[in-house]
Amino acid sequence: MSFIGSGSTLGFAALVKCAALNFPANRGVATSVPVAAFGLSAFFLSGVASIISPGDTYGLLCILSFLPMFLFIITLPFIKVLPLEYVSANVRTSSEKGSLCINLPVISEKEHSEPSSSPRRLYSGSHALTDSPIDIYGTRLLRTKTFWLHFFLLGTLAGVGQMYIYSCGYCVRALIEDPESNAHALQKLQSVQVGTISLTSFSGRIMSGFLSDYIHNKHHLPRTLILIASASIMLVAQASAFSVTSASSLWIPSAATGLAYGICYGSYPTIVSDTFGMRYFSQNWGFLALSPVPTSYILNMMFGALYDVNSTVDEAGHRVCALGKDCYSRSFIITSGAITTALLVLVPYVMTRKRR
Repeated sequence: MSFIGSGSTLGFAALVKCAALNFPANRGVATSVPVAAFGLSAFFLSGVASIISPGDTYGLLCILSFLPMFLFIITLPFIKVLPLEYVSANVRTSSEKGSLCINLPVISEKEHSEPSSSPRRLYSGSHALTDSPIDIYGTRLLRTKTFWLHFFLLGTLAGVGQMYIYSCGYCVRALIEDPESNAHALQKLQSVQVGTISLTSFSGRIMSGFLSDYIHNKHHLPRTLILIASASIMLVAQASAFSVTSASSLWIPSAATGLAYGICYGSYPTIVSDTFGMRYFSQNWGFLALSPVPTSYILNMMFGALYDVNSTVDEAGHRVCALGKDCYSRSFIITSGAITTALLVLVPYVMTRKRR
């Protein structure tokens, strides 16, 4: 498990940074594609396994072992690694787009061998523009208030999303009548939630890339504005999860949660690069990506504790809750409060950046 986690995280971080460096003018879209693919990979791999080796656990493990490695190997020659100091570009100003359109040529050996201490330059015809990138990393990053603000925001938004993702199966179980005798219906409804969350999360990640580039390049607005949309949708998801009384309607909070979760994760890599710089992007994103771990753990423990309080032990020794949505509804009151707090912190921060 340690090797699986390390390998997937290292490959994912490398691909996101590579995409951001290769397409600096459309960094939001460029980073959202690998982020979206990462989110949909489990859906894809399980689908491939069901076709190649249905019902074969050993076959599934073999596919999980070799297919990702094979995909990395065959796509590696197509990756162009650009040194951060020398992103050569043709820059033209467009009055219609209100943005910079950048075409990246292949970097020559001569450019590759120049000292890395030189500043990065952008070329437009005979005009050269010196760019002084932000470089915040290491202990300096940990001393920055902005980092901890984003740590709180990502931890709250993603942590609440992960709580629902891990717990929606229990919500289905609480809402369905006699789950023990309706095992097939229970499994089917749980699969619907998983598929809905996966597809809407993928859509949210792709959408966030296009939206963040559009508002940043076209209207010169901060990309953090996208986070307000994510938090608002997540708040709607909590309200609908609290209100739903039928298992067949649980797809509504599942879709809203997946969309908000996807928008959050799809937009954050670009926000990190804009805020703290690209040179140490992988390191900074790695630190920030730890934020949902404690939040998700605490919220899942809370959900389980509240669910158990409302459960009784049946004759077979199993814990059963027959209170419907009241089995877990208090959990979504608490998560609604957490998202509201995040919005109260986020909105003033975005407005401050907008005035700049």
